[in-house]
Amino acid sequence: MTDFTGVHGIVTVDGGAIAIGECDIKFSRDISEYVRTGKYSKLKIPGGLDATGTIRRIQIDGDLMEKVMGAATTGTAVELHAGVAPPTAGTNTIDDMTDPAALSSIIQLEYLTQAVSAAGRLTLSGTDVNDAQQVEILTIAEGAAGTTVDSTKVFKTVEFATMVDYAQVDGTIGIDAITSRQDISAIGPGEYFDLVGYVESGSYYIKITLTNCWFTEGGIHFTDADSIVEESLPFVVKDLDVGTLITHVTA
Repeated sequence: MTDFTGVHGIVTVDGGAIAIGECDIKFSRDISEYVRTGKYSKLKIPGGLDATGTIRRIQIDGDLMEKVMGAATTGTAVELHAGVAPPTAGTNTIDDMTDPAALSSIIQLEYLTQAVSAAGRLTLSGTDVNDAQQVEILTIAEGAAGTTVDSTKVFKTVEFATMVDYAQVDGTIGIDAITSRQDISAIGPGEYFDLVGYVESGSYYIKITLTNCWFTEGGIHFTDADSIVEESLPFVVKDLDVGTLITHVTA
């Protein structure tokens, strides 16, 4: 017999894992019944099947809430600096950002106009989403004009960039925030998503796949400093007969 606990559970929405949260998935069967003459009891047979659930997680972004609103979002590049020029060999330069407000984005560098002919480094200095100072060193490899390099860290602000060694004749490197400044620009139909919930321990697992789910509620519960802000998002399934799959290997 295999014993599973919550530590073995993983939930994904459209392929992305739900971090710091929990999920309930419930299947319920209606009862079809018929009154019978001369009987004390009703005849009962299995009726329609439904699946519902709730995702609860720490409020880390508005991505799932947007699925409730059916909102269009804008995630286009926001220019932090139009183009920093490379240093000469063996030196470094420091450039302040024209617009330091990255608003919790990853940062993208782009080789503008000309190729980078010799590798070097560019260090981003700013703050994280909790306003703590952070830096990230990005490698500027050789590459053609139009090449992009993305940060792995999320920056709330980028204050300045330090460049070392790389060579780019008559070209510059643009610095953009690319995934934030997302706004609810319209209210529309709720967005469907695919949900996979499974527990796995060693070679044993139970896996539930539900397609075309949609949230029925969403929002933010504001509380005091002793409580973590979380979101609770109940969901239903558009058509349980399509794309529902339960697989398991247990002993």
